[in-house]
Amino acid sequence: MLNNIRTARDTVRNPSLSLQLSLIDFLLVSTASMIHTVSDHVLDLKKELAIVEDGKLRIHIRKEGTHFGYVLQSSDSETNITDDMDLVYALARKEFLERSIHLMQNDVKRLQLALDRSKDARERIVFHNRMSRFNDAGLDLTRILFSKEQNEWIDASYSPNPFYAQNLKYPTKGNLMMRSNSEVKLGNMSEAFGLPYRYDDLVTILPDGHGSMPYRETYFSDIKIPNLLGGITIHEHFGAFHIETYSTDSLKRLSDYRSFPIEEIPGRRVKDSEITWSFESDIANSDKLKQVFRRMLLPVY
Repeated sequence: MLNNIRTARDTVRNPSLSLQLSLIDFLLVSTASMIHTVSDHVLDLKKELAIVEDGKLRIHIRKEGTHFGYVLQSSDSETNITDDMDLVYALARKEFLERSIHLMQNDVKRLQLALDRSKDARERIVFHNRMSRFNDAGLDLTRILFSKEQNEWIDASYSPNPFYAQNLKYPTKGNLMMRSNSEVKLGNMSEAFGLPYRYDDLVTILPDGHGSMPYRETYFSDIKIPNLLGGITIHEHFGAFHIETYSTDSLKRLSDYRSFPIEEIPGRRVKDSEITWSFESDIANSDKLKQVFRRMLLPVY
């Protein structure tokens, strides 16, 4: 395994089968889960809103200072509440809740509309036929699903972590050797969807331009995959907290990932939202593992 140069495309198994309805079905379930989560949050906010003080906050910014007023819904009469900051914050919180609920409900409507359209049997048959047409023509579906820049990343060669090669004891279904059964679960999920990924690949942390340096110059990430937002997701699985200093080193790694520039695709810096992570409890069963994978594919959701 030492200095074994490979590409992410080497991990793709049977893409013609995997990148059709199986991935679409997964995204449909993910969308339904997002709708459910947002809807539940809206209900919680509405419960809080129901007990917030009635009325609206008015703000008057003047030369002598800022003054706050309180106006009941049924009246234009304004009461000065500048000295009652608890009420000021309660009314400000109310306005924030009302606006948040409105925006979230609109998001739910858009997600539900997209989900309903995707569930339409005729549309899915059309989609399947189109993908089958591409497949029958011998086209590589990963080159359709991902951008040109992402495919260049997929085809680029890399050298996996050369250290402790003797610990590579656990094979994925595609026979890629890994260091833990937990990592194998992530690899198997990628392979099941026919998605290319890099394992144990170098992540170079650059200086931030202000003289600050990362905790370590380089890291080797557990999994990298192209995501559905046009970038690359760097995913770390943290499952060895029984090892001394592991917890501290893991936190420093995430801090470096989020604090310093990382460039996977030339000209495109990895953002905070393109870094994901998981713990043992996150991959305890298939449903939880799929939620982790959803975050990897759609890292801003």
